[in-house]
Amino acid sequence: MLGALEGMYMESTKSSFFEYLDVFKEKLIDKIMSNDIVYITPHKKMDFDALASSALLYDLITSLGKLCFIVTNDLESMMEENLKDMYDSLKDGCSFINTKELELALDTCDNNLLLVVDANKDYLVPVTSHLLMFKDIVLIDHHNTDEYTIKTDTYLIDQELSSASEIVYWLYKSFGFVIRKELAQHLLTGIYLDTGLLTRNVKSET
Repeated sequence: MLGALEGMYMESTKSSFFEYLDVFKEKLIDKIMSNDIVYITPHKKMDFDALASSALLYDLITSLGKLCFIVTNDLESMMEENLKDMYDSLKDGCSFINTKELELALDTCDNNLLLVVDANKDYLVPVTSHLLMFKDIVLIDHHNTDEYTIKTDTYLIDQELSSASEIVYWLYKSFGFVIRKELAQHLLTGIYLDTGLLTRNVKSET
């Protein structure tokens, strides 16, 4: 079971990442356009990479004209100071909600897409008990997969890339959008810290 699952989710590494990105992009567009609301969720106790990549995905989704929310239960008062600064800088431009607010929203609309970023296992995300309430789920991640990986047929998981920030950057760039300076700085922070100050899993593309 585990071997088959790993094979399914590691498909993106069988060919070049950029070839698979084109396939994933078409699937993602179809999912976005066939749903009324898109929810993005990073892992619990999100770090710089999770927050930065969520923010860029939010920018991408809203640029495509879709209503979007970032779902997290992380308390601002519990965040490390620099992460709190990043979060504060994003609050005006991104719509953050918690899972209680998510429940209310899901009760009013059943045509929803969930984008899980910087995680792929059900127990790592704040929406674990809500997964069955989404019509579609998409995973974007750079971590290993296992028996707890959320089941979906739409995913971009590549352990060869440095971070979720890098994956989302390439996705965003494929749409031809220009990243705002603030978001670019956040992405760089996410990459920098996720690679141990650029000491591991860094390639020329990174």
